[in-house]
Amino acid sequence: TPPSGATALFAACHRGSADVVRVLLEARADTEACTAGDTTPLMQALKRGHLDIVQLLVQAGAATHGKNRAGVTPLFLACYRGLMEAARVLVEAGTKERVYSAEDL
Repeated sequence: TPPSGATALFAACHRGSADVVRVLLEARADTEACTAGDTTPLMQALKRGHLDIVQLLVQAGAATHGKNRAGVTPLFLACYRGLMEAARVLVEAGTKERVYSAEDL
């Protein structure tokens, strides 16, 4: 893992490479490996608006809770970016975090 903490899975989530994400998940890539800023692959997929990858990660058991260093949760990212289907996926997976406004960050 480089000093930034970015893994191959994180990079694939960033680029929107669903096929690569699928291969890495089949090889048991760590879905919880964080960058130096505590951003998970799930959070990165949400930041970039890659719903297909969000679904793959959640189906693979990626944690839908937690916060990055800025205090941002996956559910907040989905709502902030207007990703209604991603928010639905997270809630159906059991996310119960409160969604804070950007001012609360």
